[in-house]
Amino acid sequence: YKYLWFKELGIYSSDGKIRPFAKDSNGLVFGDGGVGIVMEDFDHARERKAEIYAEYLGAGFDLEGWKITVPELGSQSYQRAISKAFEQANIKKEEIDLLVPHGVGSAPIDYYESKAIADTFGKNSKRPLITAFKPYVGHTLGASALLESAILLLSLKNEIIPPTLNTEVIDPRFNISLVKEEKREKIATAMKICCAFA
Repeated sequence: YKYLWFKELGIYSSDGKIRPFAKDSNGLVFGDGGVGIVMEDFDHARERKAEIYAEYLGAGFDLEGWKITVPELGSQSYQRAISKAFEQANIKKEEIDLLVPHGVGSAPIDYYESKAIADTFGKNSKRPLITAFKPYVGHTLGASALLESAILLLSLKNEIIPPTLNTEVIDPRFNISLVKEEKREKIATAMKICCAFA
């Protein structure tokens, strides 16, 4: 029923491709999969000789709950969540090397997310590097942020930043730059954005 509902709303990709922030984006595609991430105290992980992928610094959350499928018109909800994340993590925006957006491929949602990114980091900023993972795995709805966080952790471990697939031309209204070719780079601090429904 969700497929039919999303198709009726015009936010399901007619050609089966997610194109985050693209001029020709036409919606999302459902994905399927699962992942688990173990979070534990650093000393405990080190004591048991666990492979440590990253340290979790903090998060920001803001709920506007206007509609389930699009953000509230004129809302600064995404910007507030990003700001709260910096505050809780006790870091500055300049410390973010890599940003993984929600990147859903639906113009209204991508617009508000890209506006928050441009408002925070500057228009068409070269840092942080920005790449979206949904074109690789589809939109797994409630599991998407965790699945993409696991991909992000593997990217950090392997020092590989995969490019954003399917986005040939970025919509100029969005004022962001995306990684277009695979990069090999050691990332110190990364951020994941999740612009979840509602």
